[in-house]
Amino acid sequence: MSADVSIIETMNNESWYSKVSLLLLEDQTTQREILAAKFRKLGIGNVVAHADGRSALSHLRQEVTLFDIIVVDLILDDMDGLQFLHLAEQQCEEMPAIIVISAVDDLLLATIRLTAKERGYNLLGAYSKPVSVADLNHALKGYFKQQNEAINVSVMEFSEQLPAGEVSAALTNGDLRAYFQPIVSTSNLKEVVAVEALARWHHPVYGEVFPRGFLPMLEHSGLLSEFSRLITRQSIEQLRRFRDNGLDISVSINITVLELADFDWTEKLTNLVNEYRVPAEKVTLEITEAMALSKDGDIAETLARLRLKGFGLSIDDFGVGYTSLSNFRRVAFTELKIDRCLTEDLSEDMGHQKIVASIIRLGHDLGLKVVAEAIEDEAGVKLLSELGCDRIQGLAYSPAMSPEEITNWCVAQNKRSLEL
Repeated sequence: MSADVSIIETMNNESWYSKVSLLLLEDQTTQREILAAKFRKLGIGNVVAHADGRSALSHLRQEVTLFDIIVVDLILDDMDGLQFLHLAEQQCEEMPAIIVISAVDDLLLATIRLTAKERGYNLLGAYSKPVSVADLNHALKGYFKQQNEAINVSVMEFSEQLPAGEVSAALTNGDLRAYFQPIVSTSNLKEVVAVEALARWHHPVYGEVFPRGFLPMLEHSGLLSEFSRLITRQSIEQLRRFRDNGLDISVSINITVLELADFDWTEKLTNLVNEYRVPAEKVTLEITEAMALSKDGDIAETLARLRLKGFGLSIDDFGVGYTSLSNFRRVAFTELKIDRCLTEDLSEDMGHQKIVASIIRLGHDLGLKVVAEAIEDEAGVKLLSELGCDRIQGLAYSPAMSPEEITNWCVAQNKRSLEL
């Protein structure tokens, strides 16, 4: 039995596929009929196919709330696919999820994918023709994963719902804590060489709340500096805990422009690592591209002083903003971190693979360690190892853990790495 037939039989057993309504826009008759048949075999309940953008827009206008997913070819007779999406967005109160298909080259498809995400579309996938059932199945599984998460939310955003007083109390009471996600070396995929500090709030009612749920309120309340000091201290404490357990592991800390604009912050951080008797070179400070681009003399001076003191500097989210080579001359970075927009679904995206390979070569040419974040599967790990990426971070290994959990996990993990 072929893989495609196996997938079809499996998915036909999933009754919730029958509730999905899908608008398919493909101007080539044969391609349109084949795609429609594949979606129906996967169990999609309502597939409405159109041969041109204008008729699809007319249908969408008449039944704007009908469709859950739009599947669009990029090259059409009467308009291009991005133009269609732009016009569809104007008449949809809530834009359906998107699947893009095309015969364009991989690099252009990667550009289209990035453009769609930056427009805020819920892009389930962008695939080259001919599109396999496995590709379509992958996109649909992503959609239903989103729907399940929307219904059964364990990690939620509360920036509007939670009052400032509750966020302030959580900071005072120590409910906001640094958790740590492992970063492994590709030279030994079992060895943890670093961790990144990621803030978490375990709310008594709502469970685990991520930073996007409380950082806006902390900033609005003027408590962001206090919060950053807390996370920094907890990160240095964790570094000491690692060393007490015989682990030579670094810690990465995200810092804000508030620290960089404070001339005395370098001394404060130096005093902190001295207090805990840990080496400054084991602390890497992650800064955004916006900070790197800043022409503020105070920020540039702070970055220079941090390097003089031995701290590492990582440019975070590389590949999504406006970094140019001149910034690597202005700031003495030690690390480059590839943004998740390029690493998600990396094993299936040839365009992103070429971009990531180029970034890795660039980083190495500049003498930087290269880290890839948001890696969620073994295929991505294998590919990045082959491309020469130095370090990998993501759910392929572990989510962020509490200080107690991460210490025990790293001890056990690195012990196993020595046994290989």
